[in-house]
Amino acid sequence: MLDMLDRFEQVWQEGQPPDIASFLATSPIAANDASVRRQVLEELVKIDLEYRWQRAGAQASEASGASTAGVLPARPTIEHYLAVHPELAPDGEVAIDLVAEEYRIRRRRGDQPGLLSFAARFPYLADALVGRLAQVDDELGREQGAQAERESPGPDRDVVPPPLPTPRVQFTLTQGVFAGITCSFDERSTCIVGKADDCRLRFPRDDAHATISRHHCLFDISPPLVRVRDLGSRNGTYVNGVKIGRRDTVWPTKAAHAAPALEYDLKDGDEVQLGRVGVVVLRVQVEATLCCFTCGVAMESATAGAAAPAARRLLCARCQDGFVETVDSQACVRCGADVSGQVTGESGEFICASCQGRPSQILERMLEISRGGDAKTEGIQDYEIVRELGRGGMGAVFLARHPQSGEELALKVMLPQVALNQRMRQTFLREIENTRLLQHPNVVRLRDLGDSEGAFYFAMDYCAGGSVQNLLQTRGKPLPLDEAVDILRKALAGLDYAHNLEVPVSIASGGGGVGRAVGLVHRDLKPANLFLSQPTPPWQVKVGDYGMAKAFDAAGLSGLTWTGTACGTPYFMPRVQVVDFRFARPEVDVWALAACFYFMLCNSPPRDFKPKVDMWRTILETKPVPLAKRNPAIPARIAEFVDYALSEEPEIPFKSASQLRHALDKAL
Repeated sequence: MLDMLDRFEQVWQEGQPPDIASFLATSPIAANDASVRRQVLEELVKIDLEYRWQRAGAQASEASGASTAGVLPARPTIEHYLAVHPELAPDGEVAIDLVAEEYRIRRRRGDQPGLLSFAARFPYLADALVGRLAQVDDELGREQGAQAERESPGPDRDVVPPPLPTPRVQFTLTQGVFAGITCSFDERSTCIVGKADDCRLRFPRDDAHATISRHHCLFDISPPLVRVRDLGSRNGTYVNGVKIGRRDTVWPTKAAHAAPALEYDLKDGDEVQLGRVGVVVLRVQVEATLCCFTCGVAMESATAGAAAPAARRLLCARCQDGFVETVDSQACVRCGADVSGQVTGESGEFICASCQGRPSQILERMLEISRGGDAKTEGIQDYEIVRELGRGGMGAVFLARHPQSGEELALKVMLPQVALNQRMRQTFLREIENTRLLQHPNVVRLRDLGDSEGAFYFAMDYCAGGSVQNLLQTRGKPLPLDEAVDILRKALAGLDYAHNLEVPVSIASGGGGVGRAVGLVHRDLKPANLFLSQPTPPWQVKVGDYGMAKAFDAAGLSGLTWTGTACGTPYFMPRVQVVDFRFARPEVDVWALAACFYFMLCNSPPRDFKPKVDMWRTILETKPVPLAKRNPAIPARIAEFVDYALSEEPEIPFKSASQLRHALDKAL
């Protein structure tokens, strides 16, 4: 067998792709024993995989989906070989070693396949496969370290830097009875400061802190970015002695928080004072990381000042001879415009505001790159844009069609609001992997995703009926009760499935590895994310954008989305989610879906969001308006059911989608 494998590899080295079937036919041992034949076939496939991916990488202009030797594409997967050689899976299952080899080869050749996407492709191997692929990652990491050691020039060679440190934001109380206390944040978060019981940084209700309001201010944190927002406090919030916002004392108490909320982007060394007296002063410390623009490795930790390292593009000593600042200002990765005045956060790829305003051109460029053989975008290379379906603060969605098959899908372009570096990219792709496991009639399926030139794309099921929000806008009035109930029931089915799905998770302690967890929480449910299969009933209802907002936020790609002019209005967000941004239990989705049901029945969100009232304070300090006040025609039992589902004190009453469904059945 070894001689045959050597001859097979020799043919490849001579530049001609050999035919696997022909080599099998010449093997006498493979002809007489099915198990041996399968073993030989697996070894031939491993060699063939290696050479095809190697050759495709060397010939970047070759389209990844193009036919080679009349059958296999330039970058084949196990499924391609199965189509030609079904004996690779005689019992319907492929050998785990063969799957692991595909993963190893693709990682070596610069592709970034996800562990969980492989688990989804081979569900019968899922439990063992994720652990096996994690071992492959470890082996490749050791290989790369050894390679870097061999290529180092001598005894004075550079030490391979440690993994990229996480940026951090820290607040230190410098005045008052709590002086010296610190609060640190190294991930996306919010921090409400005040005297209310639900404040994360809570001060006592005593004379010493009389100038502090119940909900005084909010810190929006996405390290290394941090912004403070005054919540209409009675005595104001000051940054470095300058007032950024406060309540207008001449207004009546009930309307006192109607003053416009003001915000301030903080930098290292800034001091935030609560009230004019200065009873409480917080000093801000922001630690960012200077990282190589090319490879993403950390070069040194630095305190982020006004200029911030993001406005510069740096190369490490391994990528360039010495620690060199290559340009004085960062350029847009698409048009080359100077964006040093726009970039926030860490260094990396950034798309300027002008280019972000033309998402269709960004998608067209992605399609062009994919047709040129780019492995990261190969999933969309055969599609053409038909029209734009809608856009939001971070991108747009387009209808795309396959010209040969006529298949339609929705292509969503998401644009990071900060400079995109390797740490953020890896965090986002890791966070979004579980979304690919969702396979349910009432959940929009994520078919493929990729990134190029600072932007991400997502290929998803296309729903021709648009969203529930589109439906109400078109009709201009609430939905009939039977239609709203039908939509709620089907959305609950999708939610119940996602909340109970067993998914792989990384284990941070106990030596690492992969474990199992139950449930995926959406955290951004709203009528715009409930999609309909067709314009008129009967509908198939699908919960869409599952996990995208959460993953984007977790990776720091959303910037400071809870404040600022670009932030969305949290019409369908429960109070607990504002108090604790990281609260991600199923009940936040259940509450949000009940809020969507409320919206369907009266064409208004549950809370009364007034134009000049701070929206976060509205959530923190007001209750939902009883449904019967908004639509007296709703049956009393249904109105009572909805009002109870949206109650939040002392906690959200329904903890699961199934509990809400059972309560709905009783109300009907």
